[in-house]
Amino acid sequence: NLTTKNFQSFYDMADPLETFGVSGAVTVNVLAGQNEFVLTSNLQLDAIFGASATNTITINGNGNHISNSGARVINMNGADYVTFDNLKIENTGTNSATRVFWVHNSTDGLTISNCELIVSSASGSGSGSAYVFFSGSSTGRSSGNHGRNYNILNNTMWGGSASATSGVYYGIIDYRSSSYYGSAINANIQNNQVMHWRYSGTYFYYTNTVTFKHNTLSDNQYSSGYVYGFYMYRANGVQHIDSNTIEDNENNGFYHYGMYLYYADATSGVSTATGNVVQNNDNGYYYIYGFYGRYLDNWDITGNRFS
Repeated sequence: NLTTKNFQSFYDMADPLETFGVSGAVTVNVLAGQNEFVLTSNLQLDAIFGASATNTITINGNGNHISNSGARVINMNGADYVTFDNLKIENTGTNSATRVFWVHNSTDGLTISNCELIVSSASGSGSGSAYVFFSGSSTGRSSGNHGRNYNILNNTMWGGSASATSGVYYGIIDYRSSSYYGSAINANIQNNQVMHWRYSGTYFYYTNTVTFKHNTLSDNQYSSGYVYGFYMYRANGVQHIDSNTIEDNENNGFYHYGMYLYYADATSGVSTATGNVVQNNDNGYYYIYGFYGRYLDNWDITGNRFS
């Protein structure tokens, strides 16, 4: 029942969604062929009344480019069942907590698909930075119920060019605690390329039920300490970590871990780590591990290649 359905900015689009809610599926089409949309502040989406697995909100970017120089570009503050599709989203800032997406406050059903996520100026040395950061804190790691049933599919995450010296501390991080990993979060992360991270390509901490398949974690930035391609600590439920490539992470680090899984017992079935390729991660000063696993009950770890 809006008097206009054409909006001049992303902020103008967000206001009626939060004010009036939705009663059915909604698609927002960004007009193709536009110049870069430079946001003056982050785009924050709060809870949207009526949103559900049926009443979804899809933002079809049509390949357009949005950017912001603040600490984050998209702030998902409890808005459920929102999809961002086919957008180039760039953070041009240098904040130590530089993020493209900050996800928190029970943001369920988020989908990020067919997007290019760029951090083009930050060095990645700040531990509050990531392309996608699930945390209760805007500046670092903090536990909480950040959301469930999310999908991160078919995206490129990088510094903006193959030779970029910019980047993030984590590629994708979901940080929770023992209070929140008793129930499945049903994270589905597939077919992404994650580049130009300093500490870890992925970081899962006290999560439950993660599917991570057909992703590439590569080209880490300089690190003088620990480097992890795939990191998972204290997982619950069943995990599927299959058919990923972790390669060309050669920028120093005293300890290099291609895949690191610790206290990740499968509690309701059999978890899998199959068909992964870990290669050319060979510039650690002290120790280099293709796969490091400890306390892993009920896992099928087969068909992987380490070289």
